[in-house]
Amino acid sequence: MSMKIKQLISATLTMIMIFSLFSGNIVHAANVEATATNSSTNIRTELTFLEGTPGDNHLVYTYLENGKQYKVVENADADFMNVNSTTYVMNADGNYVEDKSQVLDIQPNGDCHLTTTDSQGISKTSQIDTFAVVESVNTSMDTNQSSDVVS
Repeated sequence: MSMKIKQLISATLTMIMIFSLFSGNIVHAANVEATATNSSTNIRTELTFLEGTPGDNHLVYTYLENGKQYKVVENADADFMNVNSTTYVMNADGNYVEDKSQVLDIQPNGDCHLTTTDSQGISKTSQIDTFAVVESVNTSMDTNQSSDVVS
């Protein structure tokens, strides 16, 4: 698989993870289906980047969801083939405690695995169909093109 394809897939998956903060949909990693959920329970607001900006290999950001404050620390290798993300939730004492961690691993052949481990140490690994994700993003970009305005 060419390096440009790998970078496109890695960047796409990273952006999907970041943009999911603003979505009322949940992406099920096993088959990349969007399922409508009760938007009143999944709205994330007050996104604040404490370190880095989207596209950087290291990010730390916070957001508010369902009245709870969350902090996320993400680290990726240089080509975004491995991304580690740890989510913390603020407790009653105002301290962040680990809520879950996720590891995204993209193999050279394009196979993508997402492992999520909850605060009790229970892990679940899902395979992501990267070609369906890229097709979905391409279709979305085709239908959401903006027109140039001439002044």
